[in-house]
Parts: sequence; C-alpha cells; structure tokens
Amino acid sequence: MKTIQEKIIEIDAKILALSKVYQGDIGASYKEASQTQDVISFLEKQKFELKQELEKGSMSAKKFILECLDGEKITFNVVSSNPDRANNEISIESLIGKKLMDSSQNDKIVFKGKEFKIVVVE
Repeated sequence: MKTIQEKIIEIDAKILALSKVYQGDIGASYKEASQTQDVISFLEKQKFELKQELEKGSMSAKKFILECLDGEKITFNVVSSNPDRANNEISIESLIGKKLMDSSQNDKIVFKGKEFKIVVVE
C-alpha cells in the first residue's frame, strides 16, 4: 500500500511529464493542448486533495496486531503523520513503524525487550 507521500510524488512525476507533452501540444494543436491541460488540472486536484488528507492528520497506512509468547497483545496503527498515541498510532517514520512496515504476518520482531509475532496485518 502506498503512503500518501508516495502518491503525491507519483502525481508530481506525471504532472512533470505531461507539462513537457503540453509544451509540444501547444505547437501541434489547440485541441491536444487543451486535453493535456485538463489532465494536468485533474492530477493537480488529486495532489491537492492528498495534501489536505496528509495535513488533516493520522491516516492509517496499516494496522498490526502483535502477540507475545506470554499472551500479551499490542495493536499498532502505523500512520503517515500526526500519530495519536492514545489510539495506538505510531509514525511510519519511527523505528518501530519502519520495522513493522518492512514486516509481514507471522514475522517476529523485538519490541520493548520482548519478542512478538505479527498475527494480523490489515
């Protein structure tokens, strides 16, 4: 699953490529230039909406449920920005967030000195 930031970067690359096409379309025909500009405007709107989503806060990238051998369970919601610790949200940029995002179900990780198995990834 792509993060919002990755989606924004992808849209930026598309806008840049289309801007170059647009320059050529201007010389070719008004109709082609208008169509290219419409696509660029659509992508810029998508980018704006993604940035708003990013700014408004915690959007879950993934949910992880970890289980320790002693039966302790921990749920983490890895988010792209503004984690809310009260809701077990952690940043995708944190050490544990990065470790979880690089892990899969049934992988084992060490957290707070205990070994946990990842039992659920959503």
